[in-house]
Amino acid sequence: GLLLLSDISLRQFAAGKLLVSLFAVTVSLVSLVPMLMLAMSLGGIAAGQILASLAIIGCTGFLAVGMGLFAGAVTSTEKRMHSLLSLLGMLVFIVPPPLCALLHELSSVRLPMYVLPVVSPFAAISAALGGRTFDLILLNCVLSLGVGLIFVLLAVAALRVIRAENDAPAAPV
Repeated sequence: GLLLLSDISLRQFAAGKLLVSLFAVTVSLVSLVPMLMLAMSLGGIAAGQILASLAIIGCTGFLAVGMGLFAGAVTSTEKRMHSLLSLLGMLVFIVPPPLCALLHELSSVRLPMYVLPVVSPFAAISAALGGRTFDLILLNCVLSLGVGLIFVLLAVAALRVIRAENDAPAAPV
């Protein structure tokens, strides 16, 4: 409502919402560092494993922020936004791992099971803490950042449509 009256551009609006949300993700990540360093000092976890885990959490946070920005742009009420976020979260975080396992079992072309850390941040963190290859973790981060960026761009496009609808002259009565 009030933002439509201001001269702020859609890019500035989306960038502001994105940066504020990413700041919250960053604060959460920084607050994890002391606990993870304590675990490292007690032994059993290497610095590379901690950095990989933080990278996965950060990239997944960017994906979640992008989904939130998109859901906020395309819904008109908070209740609808929460419903859409639940659906998107299920589609992005919960469906891919069992789908990969199902494809692995049913297809004649066997999917290697190392694909799972690429599509699931939970499996990627487990792989990082297990000391497995960091290539899969990097692919998970790239996938999360790419999908998150797509959600941000979709949110900007949705905001453009909303602004165009509000700028259109009203039909005479």
